[in-house]
Parts: sequence; C-alpha cells; structure tokens
Amino acid sequence: MRKSIIAAAVLAAGVSTVVTVAPAQAATYDGRCDSGEVCVYENRGFQGGMADFDGDVNDYRSFSFVGVPWVSLNDNASSLINKANWIPVYLFEHANQSGRLLTRVGPGDVQDQMAYDNQASSHAFRI
Repeated sequence: MRKSIIAAAVLAAGVSTVVTVAPAQAATYDGRCDSGEVCVYENRGFQGGMADFDGDVNDYRSFSFVGVPWVSLNDNASSLINKANWIPVYLFEHANQSGRLLTRVGPGDVQDQMAYDNQASSHAFRI
C-alpha cells in the first residue's frame, strides 16, 4: 500500500510538471527581430548591426550589435523597431534609465533617423 501511495505521488508530481511547462518564447539577442522584442539598429534605415531584446537593458555598454562584436551598442543606435505590441519602450541617454529621456516608441512603432542618433545608453519597457 505504501509503495502505491509513493508511486501515485511521484506520478502526480510528474504530471503537474508537464502541465505547468510554459510555451516556448522567442529567443532574445539572437539577431532576429521577433514579436515581443525591441530591435535596435546601428544605422539609419534599419541597417547595419542589430540587437534584439525582450526586456529592459540597464547598460548598453554590456552589449554589441549581433554579428558586429566590435561595435558597442552604447551611443551607437540610429533606428529602432518596437515589436512589443502591448507596451512602449523608452530610450535613455545614460545607463540605468537615467539622464534625458530621448524618446518613447509606442507599441508596434518604428523610429528611423532618430533625433537622438548615437546617444542612447539604456532602455526600459513602461506603460
């Protein structure tokens, strides 16, 4: 009887684990501008290196453009696509979302030839 109870408990734990597994999500920082991400481009016209993120980035100095490892993301962004269709993204002049607020890019919007060309150092998703 005791073995049956233990076996049932183990089986129930395994079933609950399978049931609670979340669906696969888009990979971030993989060089593909997927739904749910903000995509930052090195050059105007959405050209050159690109970095894609699905969350806040406190310091662009920690990242380079995907495929262009010698170019830091910090102070080198020229265009942006917000594919996080439910929340705006805010770009800031300095790390840790400090300094001037450079722009707000609404859900599903794009910014090309930005007035803040080569000035962004962090971003955050906010309502």
